[in-house]
Amino acid sequence: YLLQELKNHQIVEFDKLLGNDVMNSVELMQKMQGVKVVVHLAAALDEGNKQELHKINVDGTWNVLESAKNSGVKKFIYLSTAGVYGSSKNPVDENTAANPLTEYEKTKLEAEKICTQFQKEMNVIIIRSAMVFGKNNYWEQIIKMIQKDFPLINGGKNYFQFVYVKDLAKAIAFLAEKDVKNETFIVTQEKAITLKTLYIMIQKHLQIHSKIKEMPEIVARIIAFYYSLIGKKTLLKQEYISRLIKDYT
Repeated sequence: YLLQELKNHQIVEFDKLLGNDVMNSVELMQKMQGVKVVVHLAAALDEGNKQELHKINVDGTWNVLESAKNSGVKKFIYLSTAGVYGSSKNPVDENTAANPLTEYEKTKLEAEKICTQFQKEMNVIIIRSAMVFGKNNYWEQIIKMIQKDFPLINGGKNYFQFVYVKDLAKAIAFLAEKDVKNETFIVTQEKAITLKTLYIMIQKHLQIHSKIKEMPEIVARIIAFYYSLIGKKTLLKQEYISRLIKDYT
């Protein structure tokens, strides 16, 4: 979607799927020759692999920033997460103090701090994106769980804000083209909805008419602990439970 939004520009792709590696400085600098703007989207997400999270999200970000600086890049856009705020009953904005809870969120905030260090030498813009809604493996797993009538933890009363992937792409393209310098932006849809509302919306889209089941947090955590003991791969992990029950506004 980002390539579509930037169709009037010449794009150089750097992607793990193409065999590229954010830890390879030589390869990064080769790709960045003549590049004016770098959009850094690469990230590790697996909460169960702390070493990989730090390597890609922290060390990798420093490596991409250093390579961009040495290549003469003028603008650097870093995709962070609104998760750096942790959980808040009250709406947050760009001036709210960060309070990350999960390992992923902590590494993204650490990477943000590295970005600010480079702002003295290069224009670095930070985007704190709400949870991205779109076609990917994460949402496919969530939809499969809903199809199996998986219970809502704590009834899904907590509030979430999302951003559709195409809207996030528009925001990134907008900031890539506009004269903006060394700022941080939250990118999200306008209104928060409860997790239960989202669940119902997906049910309606899938034409599922069964009544929503509910599960207390403690039960979910016991099941997650059991799954971890037997090595079952599932979204029901302690870190994901923490993510699903907190408020994002």
